[in-house]
Amino acid sequence: MAIIVFSIISFYFENYNQVNLDQALISPFFNKNILGTDQFGRDVFLRASRATYISIMVGFSSNIIASILGVFIGAIAGFYKKFDMLIMGFIETIQSFPTLLILIAIISVFTPSIKLTIFVIGIVSWPPLARIVRGQVLLIKSKEYIVAAKALGYSNIRIMIYHVLMNCLSPMIIIFSIGISNAIMFEAGLSFLGLGVQPPDPSLGRMINEGKDYVMTAPFLFIFPSIILSLIVIAFNLIGEGFRELLELKK
Repeated sequence: MAIIVFSIISFYFENYNQVNLDQALISPFFNKNILGTDQFGRDVFLRASRATYISIMVGFSSNIIASILGVFIGAIAGFYKKFDMLIMGFIETIQSFPTLLILIAIISVFTPSIKLTIFVIGIVSWPPLARIVRGQVLLIKSKEYIVAAKALGYSNIRIMIYHVLMNCLSPMIIIFSIGISNAIMFEAGLSFLGLGVQPPDPSLGRMINEGKDYVMTAPFLFIFPSIILSLIVIAFNLIGEGFRELLELKK
């Protein structure tokens, strides 16, 4: 909740991109600048706030795309045996390459933007969820109530949606929560390399990249975005672990 509140603060202050060279590299907690100013005199606190919002937005949006693809492909692979070997071979081929390398290869072909970053992270992040959904579908489709549903003449689509996928919600929720932190890390990595969120929109990854040049003179430019990024990733991982413990307890 604290991270979400922090991420929306910048919407009440539209000057997070305001350049003031006379106020460049002001130390934190001085002259009303809580986290200081960067090399262009821009408020680090407000830029980090907007960058946090962008990171969370990219994480959620790209993970929704990955979840839709992962659930659909995983369900097909687990429910229809004739597609299983083909789909799993394709998934193993994709996972044999580093995800960040695939992201860099795809984004470098196009003009980097927030929308492209969301789309690309989404379409390369679905294999882990697809594997989990496939395993759950293989386990559930042999249950007695599935056999009974088939005996009653229910269609495969109805059985898959109402009887199979509805019983896969627990692992899907856990993977979705943890997947957000992975997507945020991918976005930060791409932005650090200059292939993610583009100026004037701030990004924690690019703020870290810009701050590393001032490690000796203004280390706060590097430290604060790194801490914020770490807290975001830890928070969503803890949420995923919390969901796992809660759902296992209910079982």
